Amino acid sequence: MIVGLTSVARVNPYATLLIDELRRRQVPVDFVLSAERGHTGDLWERWKRRGFAGALEAIRRRAGGNSPGPQPLAEAASEHGLDLSLPMAAVCKRTSTRLLLVQSLASRETADAVRARSTEVLINAGGGLFRRRLLEAPSRGLLNAHMARLPALRGVDVLEWSLLLGEAPGVTVHWIDGGVDTGVILGFSPLEVATDETLESLRERAVVLSARAIAEQVARLQQAEGTVETSGSNAVPQYFALHPRLRQRAAARLMENVD
Repeated sequence: MIVGLTSVARVNPYATLLIDELRRRQVPVDFVLSAERGHTGDLWERWKRRGFAGALEAIRRRAGGNSPGPQPLAEAASEHGLDLSLPMAAVCKRTSTRLLLVQSLASRETADAVRARSTEVLINAGGGLFRRRLLEAPSRGLLNAHMARLPALRGVDVLEWSLLLGEAPGVTVHWIDGGVDTGVILGFSPLEVATDETLESLRERAVVLSARAIAEQVARLQQAEGTVETSGSNAVPQYFALHPRLRQRAAARLMENVD
C-alpha cells in the first residue's frame, strides 16, 4: 500500500512520530509531501489558528522554554530513539522516505503528483484545510487524527473544549471530506490523563496518541481487516479557538479532574 504524509513545517515532530509508528507496524511511508514555510510561516499559521497568545507560546517553545509537569514528547522520543528536532529532510533521509517539495498543497500539480504515485492513503501531518482535488487524489482518501470525540466536538482547540464541557478526552481517526471534521470515522482512542497533567503535557500526549492511533488504523487498512465505520455529521456544534480566559478555565477544570 502506498502511503504518504502532508507537512508544512520544516521541523515536524508529529510527522517524525508517524513515520516511526508506521514503520513499527511494517507500513513504510513512501513520501512526505512538504510545502515548507520556515519558522516565519509556522508562526503565521499558528497566529491565524490560535491568535497572539498561541504565537507567543510557539516562540517560547522554540526558545527552549520548558513547561512544568510531564514531557510526553520527550519521553516518546527517548523510548523510540528519535530526535524530534530534526528537519523533515533529515528524517526522510534517515528513513529512506522520499521528500516531495511543492510550492503549495492546494495546487493542481501537487494533486497530480500524489495521483501519479498511485497513492492509496494520504495522512494529514500538517496542512490546514485541503482542496477537494487533493482529497480525491489518493484512492482511499486523506486520513486525519482529531483531538476529541467526533462527531460531537468539531473544530479547533477541541482538546480544551472537551475539558470545559466535561467530555472524556481522546483522539478520533477519520477520513477528511469537504466539511469541517465531518468525514467517515474509523475509531476513537481515549486519552490517559496523568496525575500531574498540564494543558501543555495533555496536548503533547494527544500528539503521541494521534500518531499511534493513525498507525493502527493504516495497518488495519493494509491488512484488509474490517473496521467499524460510522458516518460523520455536520449537524452538531463546531468549536473555535479558545479565548485565553477560557484556556485558563480549561486548565483549572483539568486540575479538578486530576484531583
